[in-house]
Amino acid sequence: MRLEYVDIERATPEQRAVIDTVASSPRGPIRGGPIGIWLHSPEFAQRAQHLGTFCRFQSTVPPLLSELTILICAAHWHAGYEWSSHLGPALKAGLSQDAADALRRGARPEFAEVDQKLVYRFVSELLCNKRIAPSTYTAARDHFGDRFLVDLAGIAGYYTMVALTLRAFEVEPATPVQFASDEAATSLASGPTGAAEAIEELELQRRSALGAGDAAKLAPLLGSDFCFVHSSGLTETKDSYLASVASGRITYRALNASDEVTDLFGDCAIRRGDLKMEIEIEGDPAHRNFRYTSLWSRASGEWKLLFWQNLLADLVA
Repeated sequence: MRLEYVDIERATPEQRAVIDTVASSPRGPIRGGPIGIWLHSPEFAQRAQHLGTFCRFQSTVPPLLSELTILICAAHWHAGYEWSSHLGPALKAGLSQDAADALRRGARPEFAEVDQKLVYRFVSELLCNKRIAPSTYTAARDHFGDRFLVDLAGIAGYYTMVALTLRAFEVEPATPVQFASDEAATSLASGPTGAAEAIEELELQRRSALGAGDAAKLAPLLGSDFCFVHSSGLTETKDSYLASVASGRITYRALNASDEVTDLFGDCAIRRGDLKMEIEIEGDPAHRNFRYTSLWSRASGEWKLLFWQNLLADLVA
């Protein structure tokens, strides 16, 4: 350890004030860790421990999801002391041992509950990609709400600060924690499963925007060079396609997809499948069965739809 803990018996009045405050909080007496280091800067320690008390014990994020967030941060930063301190509380709150082991190894955990899946994606993308994909943010916001996400981002930020303190001053637990190497670790956003899931959610957003005839919601999903090839051979650019959607000439009553497959090639993905559509063309009902192929591309961590082609299913059966 690069910096010795402050000797409690020789603490200054400012340090003693922090020690007493922490002792009377849910944390209990200081036993070292980040606060033991922060005591060298008493005002910082006092402000940080107040924030930490809120993040861990008073936020809108329930204990299971809060502790999951802390373990994600600890594993990301290879902060063994933080991991050892929070593994027990995480398991007690309901996190499975298998999920914890996967996090420590840098693997993608299997979560049965949607709450844990969304928190894992939100926090992992934020740490690994330094941003959150629009599809992940929308799904998390719809599920949890704004206040929860503010608290969640705050918890990730606070425990990142804790991890950086521990790493900077080489504070380690008595029993070392074996994390995955940086090369072996797999982030949600860059892994194949995560990419396929992200594209699937974006495709659901695309269909929702089409169903609502909302060109404004559709536009951010499309790349600037987007090209749409109709089954008739007509080709549209992004601008002409959006104008067509906005015109309301075609109303999409139902869009049902099946047999969809996503093939990943680095930052590109080809998605194909069958699409049954119930539409109205200028008020006249119609049914269409298509076999489609689409091309998605990722830049700066964000997927965009670049190409879409429809073929009449009867012609390719």
